[in-house]
Amino acid sequence: MRFKVLGPPRLVLDGTSVDLGSPQQQAVLMMLITGPKRTGELVDGLWGGAAPPAADGVIRTYLCRLRRILSPAISTHNGLHTLDPALFTLDADEFDELVKKNRPKEALDLWMGTALAGVPGEAAERERFRLEQQRLNATLQLFELRLARGDHAEVAAEAPLIIHRHRLEERLYELYLTALHRCGRRAQALEVYRNVHALLARELGVPPGPRLRAAHEMIIRAE
Repeated sequence: MRFKVLGPPRLVLDGTSVDLGSPQQQAVLMMLITGPKRTGELVDGLWGGAAPPAADGVIRTYLCRLRRILSPAISTHNGLHTLDPALFTLDADEFDELVKKNRPKEALDLWMGTALAGVPGEAAERERFRLEQQRLNATLQLFELRLARGDHAEVAAEAPLIIHRHRLEERLYELYLTALHRCGRRAQALEVYRNVHALLARELGVPPGPRLRAAHEMIIRAE
């Protein structure tokens, strides 16, 4: 089995996509992918403090349906529900390994959209945030590698798309300014800095950090 969470959740079994049921059922499965859970943990992860009166029964129904799909991968012992990690692979694990090997382009190619797209619940939201932050870090790693090998135009072209999703990430602006400067687009780089300076003041009440200021100074001195 192969689970895909770097986009809408999918299960591929022997090369065939398997229906994982309702979004709420998918949320229960995604929680089990991250480790064994008790019924109460599944309830909290799906509904938080707004669980319905029959929440435990609903969770048992989802688990029963998932067992029919994934048997024998899901088991329950002493109240602990477990998805056997030896019986599946996960695209997020492959992503992590590729990033560790300094192959961010291949890692980012695994993504098919927003992580856990369409999966509800507080647990899914926390995991989605964590995965999206790792995606951002891999993108920064890729931009750094491209700048190091002279692919400045590629970074200058792609950075605005990432900045649109991460408007307050200073490291992105630092790499973008560097790419613009090295492409000979000094005036545009200075305009970007003015805009991010105003954005940080308006949204966070702070000036740019030392690294972003250093990139700006480099451009001012035309180094």
